[in-house]
Amino acid sequence: MLPLMGMVSLDEQRIVTACDAGFCTAFQCADAEVIGLTIDELLEVGPALAGLGSLAKPHESLDLLGALRIRERAQLARVRLRRSGAGYALHAEAVHEEQDVLYRASVLAGSWAAMFRESREGALIIDTRGCVLEHNDAFRTLLDLDDGSLVGRPVAELLERRFPRLALFLREPSGELLTREKVGAATFEMKAGAITAGAPLGAWVLLRDLGPELAREAAVEAHERDLGRARVLQRALFSRPAVSSQYTTEIVYRPLQHIGGDAYDITVLPDRVRLFIADATGHGVAAALVAMIAKSTYDAIKHDPIDASAVLATLNDRVANNMRGADGMFTAAIVDVMLATRTLVHAVAAHPPPLLAHDGAVEPLEFGGTFMGVVPGRRYPSWTRPLEPGAAVYLVTDGIEETRNADGTQFGTDRIRETLAEAVASRGNSCKALIAKLDAWAGPVGIDDDITIIGLRDQGIRKQ
Repeated sequence: MLPLMGMVSLDEQRIVTACDAGFCTAFQCADAEVIGLTIDELLEVGPALAGLGSLAKPHESLDLLGALRIRERAQLARVRLRRSGAGYALHAEAVHEEQDVLYRASVLAGSWAAMFRESREGALIIDTRGCVLEHNDAFRTLLDLDDGSLVGRPVAELLERRFPRLALFLREPSGELLTREKVGAATFEMKAGAITAGAPLGAWVLLRDLGPELAREAAVEAHERDLGRARVLQRALFSRPAVSSQYTTEIVYRPLQHIGGDAYDITVLPDRVRLFIADATGHGVAAALVAMIAKSTYDAIKHDPIDASAVLATLNDRVANNMRGADGMFTAAIVDVMLATRTLVHAVAAHPPPLLAHDGAVEPLEFGGTFMGVVPGRRYPSWTRPLEPGAAVYLVTDGIEETRNADGTQFGTDRIRETLAEAVASRGNSCKALIAKLDAWAGPVGIDDDITIIGLRDQGIRKQ
C-alpha cells in the first residue's frame, strides 16, 4: 500500500494558509478545518518544534513523528518541515500505528512522561542505553539531588549505591519489579517495569517514600493495642456476678467500637439483687471513658443499703464534682429486687424505662429524672411495686429502640416488648433473642450505637 501524503503551507507566524487535496485525503478532512490553525494546534510532537526556528535554508528540514490534531481527533503522521519562501511547508505522511514500532514507542514514552511529570511519586523513564530519558521533580526531591536536569545521566550512577536491587533489574528490565529498600532512616518502595511495544524501548521507575505511611501504620497499630487493652479493662469492670438461686441473669453487651459508652452491673446484696445500667452520650473513646468513670464510681457505693434513688443522687454528685465542667453526661437506671418482700424498687435518670415481663406481656415501668454527671445536687424519682412470681425485669440502652432498618424506620419500643414477651413465654434467652431480632431488622445497614441489655428472671417462670 502506497503511503498517503499531503502538504500544508504556513506563513511566518506558523499559521496554516493552505493545504492540498492529498493532505485532505490522507487525513480525511476538509481544507477549511485546517486553514487558520497554528502549527501548535495542528501538530503534537512535544518540545521538538523548538527547532523550527533554526531552519534558515530551503534544503534544511525538521523530520518528526507525531500526531496531527484535526477536529479533536489525533491522526498519526510522519512530518517533514522546511522553509518555503517567507513561511514554511509541512509535508505529512499518514502512519498506520499498529504497523509502526517507532511511532508506538514515541507515543508510549510521551504518555509515561506526561503522567510522571504530574505524579507525586518520584518517576523516571529510562532509555535502552540505561540513561535517564525523563524524570519529574519529585524524584530529584526524594533523593535529595541537585536542581539540575538528570536527563542523559546513567541510571546506575544515580541508583546503584542506594538501591542495588533496582539497579540490577534495570540492567536488563523484564516484566515488573516491586521492592522496598531502606536508605538511612528512610524506607522507599520502588516499582519498575520494562517498556515494550513489539521491541524493548526502555523502562519506567516509580519511587515512593514510605515514611509517612509507615508512621501512620505504627500510630494505628499503637492505637489498636491501646484500645484492645482498654477493652479488656472495660470488660473487667463488667464481670458477671453470681446470683442467688432464686433468680437467673441475662446479659448482652455489644459496643459499637472496641470500647463502648454503656455500663452495667448486677450485684447481690444481703437483702436484694441490684441491677444498674448507664449510657454516656456520644460514642467512641470519650463516651467509654465517661462510662468507665460512672461504673467505677458506682462500684464504690453500690453495696450501701440505701434506696435506688439515693444511689443515683450520690453517683451524680461524685461524677459531677470529679468531672468539674467536662462533658461527663450520662443516663442511668437502678432496679432493686427485694428478696424478702418480693418487691421491685426502681429509680431512673433520663434513661429508657425498665421493662417488666409478667403474665405473658411486657410493660414499661415509670421513668423520668434528669441527666447525670452535669451538676451536683440533683434528685431522682423512684417507684415501688410488687414483683409477681415468675416475673422478669429488663434494663436496656436506647441504641436498641433507635436502630433503623434500610427504610429508616426505627426498631421502636413495641418490637422490644413483643420480642421479650415471646422469649420469656418460650423460656428462651430473652436478651439474645432481642439482639437476633435487632440484627435482622438492621440488616446490611448495621447497628450504629452501643447496645446493652441486662435481665433478671425468676426461676419460677413457666412456658405460658
